[in-house]
Amino acid sequence: MRVLGIVVGLLALAVLGTVVIRSEPPSAPPSARALEATLLAPCCFGGTLDVHDSDISRQLRAEIESRVGHGESTLAVQADLVARYGPQIRAMPDAGVFSATMSLVMIVIVAGGVATVRLVRRWSRDEVQPRTAARPARPHDAEDERLDAELEALD
Repeated sequence: MRVLGIVVGLLALAVLGTVVIRSEPPSAPPSARALEATLLAPCCFGGTLDVHDSDISRQLRAEIESRVGHGESTLAVQADLVARYGPQIRAMPDAGVFSATMSLVMIVIVAGGVATVRLVRRWSRDEVQPRTAARPARPHDAEDERLDAELEALD
């Protein structure tokens, strides 16, 4: 019964986690600095714009600060940069892709936990109830007897 409670608890956590992840709407970064932290430098995609030190990174930081400073939404600026440089400019995948991936990961973890619990229970049952039935002897057939005779003749 204790194992069943653990399995039910794990399943409940997986479902709750999936609901929480799927219920969070993607929110716009509140400032230009926050947007810069979510975008990769398009020169090498090796770091986010807020810390990368390259000419293109400095130009994009200035552009983002100017556009947000003039009242353009960070979502619009981000959409424009994604259109120009491709989706790989995002440091994190879309919320929908991320949510689906996390849901799949949670399901795999719970399924692995359930399989492990079932395996441990089966092993513990096997230890409690030792196998008493011996394996039945295989009857000799004519082919086995012929092979045995040929082997004896070789010796």
